[in-house]
Amino acid sequence: MDRFSQFALAYQHMADEQSRRWFEARLAYAVTGDQYCIFDNVKQDEPQFHGWDLVYLQTMMEQTHKSKLLLMGAGGDGRYTAYILQHSPLADNLKGFLDDDGQLQGTCVCGLPVFSPLDAPRYSDEHIIIIASRQYGRGMYECLTRAGVPQSALYVSAFGIFTAGYGHQYFDVFQPREHEVFVDAGCCDASTSLEFVQWCHGHYDKIYAFEGSQALAKECEAVFQREQVRDYQMIPKACWKETGMVGFSDDLQSVRGNSAHITGQAGDVPAASIDGILGGTIATFIKMDIEGAEYEALQGARNTIQKYHPRLAISIYHKPMDVLYIPSYLMQLHEGYRFYIRHYCSRRWETVLYAE
Repeated sequence: MDRFSQFALAYQHMADEQSRRWFEARLAYAVTGDQYCIFDNVKQDEPQFHGWDLVYLQTMMEQTHKSKLLLMGAGGDGRYTAYILQHSPLADNLKGFLDDDGQLQGTCVCGLPVFSPLDAPRYSDEHIIIIASRQYGRGMYECLTRAGVPQSALYVSAFGIFTAGYGHQYFDVFQPREHEVFVDAGCCDASTSLEFVQWCHGHYDKIYAFEGSQALAKECEAVFQREQVRDYQMIPKACWKETGMVGFSDDLQSVRGNSAHITGQAGDVPAASIDGILGGTIATFIKMDIEGAEYEALQGARNTIQKYHPRLAISIYHKPMDVLYIPSYLMQLHEGYRFYIRHYCSRRWETVLYAE
């Protein structure tokens, strides 16, 4: 099947308009690399943002006893940051912009007044100033500190631009059923498995938790024990298309190990397939977020998918063309699948394909 035919068939299997919109947006991003293909689509979801930078910022506000926020930079990044904050629990805390463009000063952007950065020191006792620019963030930071703004009044995102999430990732499309058997491929910190337990109100038969990072697998085991999770099997192996040893980049200096991934080269980290671990027994719900190895791991779940048609929640943002290749592969395994696509981040990350 040629690529156009794959596109047409996958599009036909999208279950609703939101899914079709996100399918088109992710394909546009794959072709152009333009993040505004994603940003413009986020706004159409009418999100209420939470998490990510918002959590760290709220913690900083509590620690410094400051309740007011200003954004440094009223350009594209600043306006998008304002949009996030205005659709979050901190909407009333945002008081304006600082920008060195004299033509903007004294006007309003996004309904907020624009002030001169020269006035920043007199605001810093009550305000936290958010640096909101990927390209000019370092210069903005140096400008404000030279002007006398203390570092304790400045907030800089770990990602270079303010980032937040929305929705209930993996669990806002399906409804729980009796006797769920959950495969958590990419267990990371065990949070998704714990959310699964809450989602199905503890009514499940089994959890299979894959985690290739040996350090994170030990942490997950400790979490399961501490939270008294029942009927689980911790699998300290990378989820892959076959049993064997794989190369694995275990970079836990990144944000909670999000760069831990299979390299595709020979290595010394054990890997296993879902078919191999389940041994022909049922799975009702498979979730995958494994940093770009999703397509290969689905090959390793071929028998399980063909036999039981489990519901699937598969990350499709790690590799640009996964938005096309993964649904095309799943339709080969089970023609009856219908697809939903949902997105959960203000940036290009966290897009999930659901199959039911």
